[in-house]
Amino acid sequence: MAFTVPFLRRALLAAPLVVAPSVHAAEPVPMAVVPVGNYAWSAADVELSYLPTDPARPGPGQLRGALDVGPTRLRTSVRVDPAADRRRIAPVEASWELPASGPLQNLVLGDSYATGAGWSAPTRLTGLRFGRDVALRAPLRADDSVAVVPPRTFAATSALGEASASRIPDASRLIPTAAVPAAPRPTDPAPLGAGATDYEVEVGRLREGWDDPDRTYLGNYGAAAYRTGLGHGLTAEARTEWTGALNARGLELLQDVGGGAMLRAVAAQSEGDQGSGRRWGVGVVRQGPLTWRMAYAVADRDFRSGTGAVEAREALRVGTSVPLGRRASADLSYARKTTWDLGAPTSTIALTTHLAVGRATTVSFDMGREDSLQPAWRAGASISVPLDAPVLGKP
Repeated sequence: MAFTVPFLRRALLAAPLVVAPSVHAAEPVPMAVVPVGNYAWSAADVELSYLPTDPARPGPGQLRGALDVGPTRLRTSVRVDPAADRRRIAPVEASWELPASGPLQNLVLGDSYATGAGWSAPTRLTGLRFGRDVALRAPLRADDSVAVVPPRTFAATSALGEASASRIPDASRLIPTAAVPAAPRPTDPAPLGAGATDYEVEVGRLREGWDDPDRTYLGNYGAAAYRTGLGHGLTAEARTEWTGALNARGLELLQDVGGGAMLRAVAAQSEGDQGSGRRWGVGVVRQGPLTWRMAYAVADRDFRSGTGAVEAREALRVGTSVPLGRRASADLSYARKTTWDLGAPTSTIALTTHLAVGRATTVSFDMGREDSLQPAWRAGASISVPLDAPVLGKP
């Protein structure tokens, strides 16, 4: 098969400078100016990009490539670290996407994602998947201790990314989008029209991390899901997951109540070597100029999803996003959870404000408090400046 590759054109895409001072109790963290960015080359049939792994060290990073050959697409990702003691060049992922028709639509061979559901977290998968398009599902989880986004970011050494994002809900918004792995962001499920259906099948092995160069596997994994629109704005999904250690199954209902609001309910049960357990949750989300969401979930001690995630005994989370004029907004969130092994509940409140300065610069301020065994205040600031755009309104 012969094909031509046009001349590669280099472009600098969204490389922000992050100024991220952070405060934890009475121990200040020195201010750090951390450049992170994604350097990309693109052409009609080829895409190449380089993303630094550690902003403090200019060498390490990930080199990603995509090649379109007719209707198919080859993807690969390689970690490069010239200073590493071993494995200076290590493959991270490789996949082959085939636009098959019929039951095998959207077929992906190699590294992909177990997309999860309202009761199950998404994770990395090596194997085969087909059915609906790859779109990670945000679990209906009030407990923020189980990450639903890649748990390690390429900006993990910045003060704010390491100190705040792991403790304050939604603080990860201060990490520039160019600083996270090229994985789909978890989103809320979309309703289906009456009579519409979709499905997915995933078979393979779960991986330890989203960018693990050692390719550590957690074991065999399989999942199947089927969604259908029942009419009157109601969508139902049944999903099952299985591994060598457990089986889990659940049902999710999504009701469109109008005005941009969606009601969500999930119920699931698992059976495995550690026993059997149940989980259920309810939530509501409203998208629009005034966005807000609420989630409440409870789980038995022995409930596990196919990914092995451990749930909080009981958790409540409420959040809202409020516009403050044309160029500013504020996000406020509150979370409260009780775990099985810690009797006292933990609560966290966080406030983040965003201010657009000039054409492309955004300034964000974050503060929050966690009430637990070691109560603490945290605060941070972030300035995002894409280097390929005018700064502060100047060309």
